[in-house]
Amino acid sequence: MQSYRKIREQLLKRKQEIEKNLQLNEEFAEEMPNGANIASGELSSYDNHPADSGTQLYEREKDLVLKRLNQNELEDIAAALVKMEQGTYGLDEKTGERIPYERLEAMPTARTTVKNARRQKDHKRRPIEESVLADLETSGITITRTAVLMNKMLLIS
Repeated sequence: MQSYRKIREQLLKRKQEIEKNLQLNEEFAEEMPNGANIASGELSSYDNHPADSGTQLYEREKDLVLKRLNQNELEDIAAALVKMEQGTYGLDEKTGERIPYERLEAMPTARTTVKNARRQKDHKRRPIEESVLADLETSGITITRTAVLMNKMLLIS
């Protein structure tokens, strides 16, 4: 079995960083009341611009997403550390084959080899306009030409 001492130290260091960040965020969240008016330091939102409320909402949602991402990473780190203790670290969860050491150095929480990693399909997350433009380009119509055609269509209607 290959020595994963360096990777273990890396995982433990990252775990401490995340736990520290989560603790600081929790302490900050406790200082800030939950109500929108109180959180902004105002007794009433009557004279506040709606954009200010939108900004506060955006920041709160962003903080919640980042917290969840950190929690997920902590879970992955904990799973990797347990596997190290059990002697199964570095083995692909799907096939049982050895995960290359280079991959584990780059991504210590890897559960599979690159070949067996779940592929994310960007086209499902991209705006529909991008696929339409890509289809137009593959058919030989450039974006500039498309814009001219669209302008002509607008003038006709």
